[in-house]
Amino acid sequence: MALDVFQERGLSDADIRFGDPNYCFFPLFEWIQPLPIQQACILYSIMWAGSIGIMLGLKFRLSCLLYLCPYLYFFLLDKSRWNNHSYLFSLFTMLLTWSGAGQHMSIDALSIPKETKLSGVPKWNYFILKFQIFLLYFYAGVKKLFDSDWINGYSMKNLSKHSVFSPLKLVTDAETIEFYMVHMGGLVYDLTVGFMLNFDFSKKAAYLLSLMFHGLNSQIFHIGMFPYVCLASLVLFCKPGEFPCSLFKTNLEQTSSKSSRLTKRTKVSRNESSSPCKSSSSRATTGLLLFYMLLQLVLPFSHSITQGYNTWTKGLYGYSWDMMINSWETLHQKITVRNYYTGDERYLDTDVWVTNDRWSSHPDMAKQYAGCISRNLARFNITNIEIYMDVWKSLNGRFQQRMYDPRVNILTAPWSPFEEVTWVLPLLRQFSHYRQDHFQRIAKEVSNWTESSDVIFVADFPGLYLENYLPKELGNVSITVLSGQIMIEQDGDPNITLTNTMSAGNDGSAVDDSSNANNGDVLISTKHGIRSAEFHKVHVVSFPNPSCYMYTYTNDTAEKLRRTKTSEENDGESSIISQIWKEIREFAHEKYQEFSTSIYLVANAHLNLFFDVPMVLRKSINSPD
Repeated sequence: MALDVFQERGLSDADIRFGDPNYCFFPLFEWIQPLPIQQACILYSIMWAGSIGIMLGLKFRLSCLLYLCPYLYFFLLDKSRWNNHSYLFSLFTMLLTWSGAGQHMSIDALSIPKETKLSGVPKWNYFILKFQIFLLYFYAGVKKLFDSDWINGYSMKNLSKHSVFSPLKLVTDAETIEFYMVHMGGLVYDLTVGFMLNFDFSKKAAYLLSLMFHGLNSQIFHIGMFPYVCLASLVLFCKPGEFPCSLFKTNLEQTSSKSSRLTKRTKVSRNESSSPCKSSSSRATTGLLLFYMLLQLVLPFSHSITQGYNTWTKGLYGYSWDMMINSWETLHQKITVRNYYTGDERYLDTDVWVTNDRWSSHPDMAKQYAGCISRNLARFNITNIEIYMDVWKSLNGRFQQRMYDPRVNILTAPWSPFEEVTWVLPLLRQFSHYRQDHFQRIAKEVSNWTESSDVIFVADFPGLYLENYLPKELGNVSITVLSGQIMIEQDGDPNITLTNTMSAGNDGSAVDDSSNANNGDVLISTKHGIRSAEFHKVHVVSFPNPSCYMYTYTNDTAEKLRRTKTSEENDGESSIISQIWKEIREFAHEKYQEFSTSIYLVANAHLNLFFDVPMVLRKSINSPD
């Protein structure tokens, strides 16, 4: 947790976020507002001190609170930084605050009088932590089991390209690795490891699988300390004589012996010592445990109530244990700022006041981002505006399609956490079968043209159009309609209508669209070339059904870079060991930079607060002056 503060909790980039008054946060509750940079860094330092206190067992319960309170503030302040393990860390800290963990193997234990010191950790402390870990794995498995994209191997595509799978590529192919090891292996692990850890005959196998699973995750994904926390939590399932608990066998035997002697001394008087207060405390603890367990059992499936957070996926990401079930690819983002009275339009850099694009996948954050943009533009005397968002994304390898209705003014669009969002466009599931039947075959055909050839698959709704600019680096660009009917508009050319008469209807059935062709347009089979370095528009005219099409192109710049890189690699002829050593050095340098920046910010904040020393802050390169 101490290392996590300056990594995923964000201390190392606090100046970029809290130091910019225009930076857009996405709080869960609107009354939670960002602190000035000095106060934010001091709050981070308090959280850091609390994490060190937890680690040492120094003023344990106070340290838990010093860590937990700032943690919850930063967590609730920005939903765009949420993930499942951030939520898990907060739960662990709450449970540790409630537990008696600070009375053993800690600095506090040295000063606790023997007559008041617990002879052992209460069993419910172990139980509730083990329950939470079991739920983490099992619910992740349940979410995967009932997700068709995961079962069919679409959620985590292209992971086989990672170097950790290089040894397996010597004996099998990429498709086998991705489907059987990543998807099926992940599903089976999540569903079973919680049970395996609780039985002696399967525990050692669970330890080995966990070491492999979290070891791979730590290398493949950027998920901070989560894999290491999960590995450390395995000790909760050990018995006193098992490794690594056996390292502390002497202490445990002494504790057990003392506990046995204490039991003999107090056996006669135990019933007498039971007081109504103690009984009430026990009942209260039981009641709180049951409430906590019920909440954790229900909350991951609360998306049927909190419908305002639903899009193509269910619920607000970060507390439902749906780890890595969905992968997103973004093709295009456009934010249009239109004057309400004159109709004049301006386009805003989508990254100007944020450090990630989580807003593009969640309507609640899109609504908050629009409000933040409006407030920021008002500082530049730009008022009376409307804001429209045109976001194109692909979920789990499907067609690129619109997320939000681009005709809706997001500033005035209705949103409630308990009502379905009407301006989120539906996922075009009727085209999902193209992933299996066509995408891989077409991609292989296109890649055979040249090594820099590529393809992009697009789907859109009738009555809407995609306005796109192709940079001059792209050559041999063409659009091919796969289903439905589209019209291509480019300056200097007559409108071109492309059709594939057998299109997919809203229910996935085949529909003949040939009657929808506009006689005033030129009808050309299914394919047409597009000039680069110009804008063009692609209208969907297959009323009332959506259409899908694809861009094919070659990237001359990418080809030149590939040749240069290949030449450098051939000149270097670096070995695997040198590559690994290079990665280690880069990793160490990155962590050193994060740590040193965090120390500087904390020190500078205290100097500024007490001695009025100015804070020197970095600024995002996208932020306007």
